[in-house]
Amino acid sequence: MFGKLTAVRALKAQQIEDYFSLISSQAKTLSRDTMIVNVIQELAAGAESLIRDAKRTLSDKDDDVLRQYYIEHFIPRLLNDDSAKKDLEAYFPTEPVAKSLQKIFIADNPYDVGTKDFLTRAVGESDYASTHEIYHPIFREFIDQFGYYDLFLIDTDGTIIYTVFKEVDFGTSLLTGPHKDTNFAEVFRTAIQASEPGEVFFSDFEPYAPSYHAPAAFVVSPVFEEGRKLGALALQFPIDRINAIMTNNYDWRSVGLGESGETYLVGSDFKIRNQSRFLIEAPEVFLPKIMAIENTRDYAQRVLEQNSTIGLMPVRTQGVDAALRGEIGTEVFRDYRNVPVLSTYQPVDLPGLNWVIISQIDESEAFLPIYELQQYAFIIAGVLSLIVIAVATVTARSITNPLARLVGFSKGLAGVDFRKDDTPELVKEIEPVTSRGDEVGDLARAFSNLATNLQSSVRNLIEIETDKERMAGELSIASNIQMSMLSLAFPRFPEHKDIDVWAQLRPAREVGGDFYDFFFLDDHRFGFVVADVSGKGVPAALFMAVTKTLLKTNAHDITTTAVVIERINNELSENNDDCMFVTVFFGIIDLATGTVTYTNAGHNPPLLMRRSGEIITLTGPHGPAVGAVGGIEYEHAEVQLNVDDKLIAYTDGVTEAFNLEGEAFGDDRLSALLERSGELGTKFLVNAVVDEVDVFAGDAEQSDDITVFCLRWLGNPSD
Repeated sequence: MFGKLTAVRALKAQQIEDYFSLISSQAKTLSRDTMIVNVIQELAAGAESLIRDAKRTLSDKDDDVLRQYYIEHFIPRLLNDDSAKKDLEAYFPTEPVAKSLQKIFIADNPYDVGTKDFLTRAVGESDYASTHEIYHPIFREFIDQFGYYDLFLIDTDGTIIYTVFKEVDFGTSLLTGPHKDTNFAEVFRTAIQASEPGEVFFSDFEPYAPSYHAPAAFVVSPVFEEGRKLGALALQFPIDRINAIMTNNYDWRSVGLGESGETYLVGSDFKIRNQSRFLIEAPEVFLPKIMAIENTRDYAQRVLEQNSTIGLMPVRTQGVDAALRGEIGTEVFRDYRNVPVLSTYQPVDLPGLNWVIISQIDESEAFLPIYELQQYAFIIAGVLSLIVIAVATVTARSITNPLARLVGFSKGLAGVDFRKDDTPELVKEIEPVTSRGDEVGDLARAFSNLATNLQSSVRNLIEIETDKERMAGELSIASNIQMSMLSLAFPRFPEHKDIDVWAQLRPAREVGGDFYDFFFLDDHRFGFVVADVSGKGVPAALFMAVTKTLLKTNAHDITTTAVVIERINNELSENNDDCMFVTVFFGIIDLATGTVTYTNAGHNPPLLMRRSGEIITLTGPHGPAVGAVGGIEYEHAEVQLNVDDKLIAYTDGVTEAFNLEGEAFGDDRLSALLERSGELGTKFLVNAVVDEVDVFAGDAEQSDDITVFCLRWLGNPSD
């Protein structure tokens, strides 16, 4: 069980580190983008113009309108906790630019609270409003696409000159304004001291007043133009994505955490950073339990009011203390519910944050099979004791001593550890009685045989449970091998304007060997592969890993897809006693021209979606599946992609998905779906295919891995 917990912990830690790496890359890329450099200067100039106008035109009536907005819409929404001050003057801005921007884009905004970002063109004419109208839709689409809560542009004085979501920090100064003591202000002060472009700084989650004291975290990167510091770009990222990773989208059982296991993050303040499984699944049990614990009682009411443990629930356990010291380990101790758990812990490598990750499962569930065996032995011993007592009651005094010995034997049997060889020693104690020729001797011999049979039966049960756990462990290992070899963080290569890729792999209950991969061979050639290994479990996962490694290694040395496949086939077929094989579709696209060279080795034929809506099935195959027989010559073909054309590759888990009536999803349904989905981007197209298969299959169990890959050529940026 510790091995399974450790595998889950390592997988989730890697996913969290990949997510933060993606956030860092996007913040760095955006802060160095020419558009950001230009717009921060234009908005700063527009804000200066508003300040000049505000000093002339901002009336007491305008001030009253803005105050009324705070009184009616902001103050009542602050979370009801001790840390949330509800004094209007603590939040009301004093800067003319903040009052002007908030009056125009918040108080006079016709959209409701929570949808203020829908306003693109403000009433009135100003340089700021014109600039806002041009760039606001672009920034709004960015945070929607990548799941951020908000995007900010800040000048060197700390003034927030732009925000997508339009909350009450808009226009205020992070250095002198009402929010100067927040985690946002602290990380901005650090970032604005940076001397080089491209540096990225993170804040931890803390309650943030403009977001109504909900937990918020920020990533900030300075903006430069030819060595001159212009300000900073900031992204407010929500807890939702972190929570989805840690809870496995609220599906703990599918990663082997059973009925009581969970994985969670804890910060250096000893507060949990994602939702507790027990608050989600059984709040009526969880809340009274934490209220009964002295060091969590004070937090229970806030957890109840906010229906969240994020940033609220203290977790001060042996595992958290050890991980915050940089240790990695496994132990049994009481968790934050005061329940004994099997736990495994480690630090998480995140920029600027001191977080740790814990995977645990209740001790009672982990040791349930052993407890059940012990209870079974106790029941048998109890029954035997009752039998002995009944017989002793009706037996003559001449056999009292032999029966007493049998009573002692039955009591000793209850304490026997059947995993050891204690039974023969116990049987020796009644050997004098088993030699008798009367009914007492028959009973003693029956007891002796019963003890021997019990030991055999219990050992068989233990072996069965051990085999079941080993098989489950192998499937978990296979799944971890399969998923750890894939690129799971999307979008990939945001800095490239000539290509967009997206992929999704969902393993079946019995893990197979599906995989996808994509990589740059040089600055203009991009390789991609979708493949399906025969068989299930660890062998298929290992064969997949070897295939993926061989393909990526050979692809950098050879320019023809056919030769790459031939070399991989020859290497895999050597010493392949189990006759495993893998179907492969491997392609290389020249990003300068859009020409795709590809080889199909026994795989489902990919589909090409023209921008016009035409669906084309690519020719093939160019040879049999790889790995079964060596010495085979493969062919290759070429196809020309036009700008915005999409290439979709998939495995047979899509077309051979069955519903409860035994019908297959099939090629026709897939083609029909693509024909009506031509306007979708790569992400939404991949998701649409997987969702359509799920709807078709209904309650039928997924029998094979489902893999979908989509590549979209955006054209040569230099054209």
